[in-house]
Amino acid sequence: MIGIYMTYKLMSIAAETGVQVWSTVYQSSSPSLSFGGVAAFFAVTILNMNYWADNACEVETWSRYVKTYPNEKNSWKRNRNATIAYLVALPLASSFMVFLGALSTYVTGNYNPIEAINSMTNNPFLLSVLLIMIILAQWSTNSVCNLMPSGMCIVALFRSKIPYWLGIVICGLIGVISQPWLILDNITLFLITVGSLWSTIYGMTIADYFLLRKRKLNVPDLYKSSGESQYTYANGFNPAGFLGFIIGLVGCVLLPDYAFITGVIVAGVSYYFIAKYWVFKKYPQSELGPENEKCHGISVGREWLYDEQKNIVYPSK
Repeated sequence: MIGIYMTYKLMSIAAETGVQVWSTVYQSSSPSLSFGGVAAFFAVTILNMNYWADNACEVETWSRYVKTYPNEKNSWKRNRNATIAYLVALPLASSFMVFLGALSTYVTGNYNPIEAINSMTNNPFLLSVLLIMIILAQWSTNSVCNLMPSGMCIVALFRSKIPYWLGIVICGLIGVISQPWLILDNITLFLITVGSLWSTIYGMTIADYFLLRKRKLNVPDLYKSSGESQYTYANGFNPAGFLGFIIGLVGCVLLPDYAFITGVIVAGVSYYFIAKYWVFKKYPQSELGPENEKCHGISVGREWLYDEQKNIVYPSK
């Protein structure tokens, strides 16, 4: 709703100032794409991927609440509710935001539609409505994309011994103390750095869960104490993860303009070969062994239950 209102206001400003938005999409009768234009668009796309990288790695925070279909073998059908949202809704919303920024830049010369509308509107009522909409937008976006995943991480860090609301409060305090608004003057460098860090994790997650484990997990071992679990590896550290992370970061440093894609590919490929041909041979994983069927979950109608007295996780069947 906020974006639609901003589009309406920008179109109104364009009409008042005589800017022909739709008739000047192309500057010549035979438009063509230049290499510089394609490279610039690709670079902006990479920055946008860097921005969403942390949310991509934290997607399970939301997907755990999405309805799935037990005993459905087909992964697409079993997760269709979540998949449609990620493949349709998010790209459409992101594309609309890109369009809104481009429209604001073309009409007013300012890429920020909020600042552009504010500078060209003197109506106190409209400014008040815009302010309320901005607050609601920031509230909803930060609650879902920032506070919710971070709060879950804080709760997990304390082994679920603190309530969710306290995890949110801790995250809020950390956010205020870190003063994130100070990075705005170097936002591009910050996005490249964050995207590089998250891209390596993203690539290794794809390699580990989809390519190596084939979407299976030994869930009970995830909750066992160090030394009793197959995920203990070398004193609690996965060598493939550390090496893949470092190699991926080196790739990002060498190609900073394409950091996210570089990190995903380099870290993912490195992790795959290191884990498959060294780490998993030294530390056997149930998902890759002959009894991997026991690692199936919802696809066979199996749920994982927690026994609080024994402090163990066990399958429902």
